[in-house]
Amino acid sequence: MPLSTQCLGPVLRRVRALMPVMLPALLAAQSPAAKGTDARILGWQLRFDRPDADLSRLSFVAQTPGVRITTGPSGGIFFRPEMTAVGDFTVTATFEFLPAPPGAMQEGYGLLLGGTDLIGMGPEYVYVLLRNDGKYLIKARSGPATKDLIPWTASPAITRLGTGPGVTNVLAVRASRASVEFRVNGVTLATRPRSDLAVNGVVGIRVNHFTDVRISNFTVAGIK
Repeated sequence: MPLSTQCLGPVLRRVRALMPVMLPALLAAQSPAAKGTDARILGWQLRFDRPDADLSRLSFVAQTPGVRITTGPSGGIFFRPEMTAVGDFTVTATFEFLPAPPGAMQEGYGLLLGGTDLIGMGPEYVYVLLRNDGKYLIKARSGPATKDLIPWTASPAITRLGTGPGVTNVLAVRASRASVEFRVNGVTLATRPRSDLAVNGVVGIRVNHFTDVRISNFTVAGIK
């Protein structure tokens, strides 16, 4: 038997009463997790690893005092074209990794340097990533090809994901005439001869797929 409008009245009144609570929750579930000004409006650019990447899954926003990047199924690089470093320099950034839901992937995040042709056909850069199992990776990209300079390697200097709401690591790369030093939380992870690495160029951020991270204190000493 169909319900009468008299019977539906209390139900409809209950739904109307709940709408102010339900609607924001529904909208939040359908939109990226982070809130803020789209960082691309402020001069940032990005490039996904996959040309067909779904941009609707990306959240890339300015959040004082830095930016927050929440990637979807494709990782990528994030940079300001005018932010370059040559000669002797130090690139530093503080990364706050925000845990993914239980069972989800927890991928790498870190710095890139020596960037050239980053939005062209032959992007090149060196990058160092951290991962929340306490490991780091150093790689070089040339066009579509990548090469491990140091494969995923454990270091006790890396703050690992524990029971707290997140994990913070300060990552730095120091380039001198003789060498390039990769550091985390003030501890040297690895050092390579400067002649082995092309590190003059654009500096930026790299975040792999399905990762949520805040970046602050992103600085370069000796910008030219």
